[in-house]
Amino acid sequence: MSNSQSQSQYLTRSIPNLQELWENVWTEPLKLKVIKFGADWCGPCRKVEPHYHELIQKNDFSASFFTVDLTDKDDENAWEVFKVVGGKKLPYFVFFKDHQRHESIQTSNIDIIEKITKKHLTKK
Repeated sequence: MSNSQSQSQYLTRSIPNLQELWENVWTEPLKLKVIKFGADWCGPCRKVEPHYHELIQKNDFSASFFTVDLTDKDDENAWEVFKVVGGKKLPYFVFFKDHQRHESIQTSNIDIIEKITKKHLTKK
């Protein structure tokens, strides 16, 4: 794990089940929530991981970042969260604000994730 990854660990929180998802979506409704779904066995997920942590490091705390770890294919709770938000392929990103899902995308291109994040941060 790189130094930036270890430093950003405290800036991202895990979402292990649906209850945690909804609690986090409903907390601070005006704050953007970025949720990354990934798994250790997913090549594109591993590719985007260090860049996701760099994005978190650049955050000025106007967004909250979360992860859902789908490494364990038998973790029914994590997979249920993935299905509920419309996930089909990894890595998958979902953007919540004002108690609503504003956007979701399957990509390992961090530039796209950063662009979507900035777009939703500037919307009032």
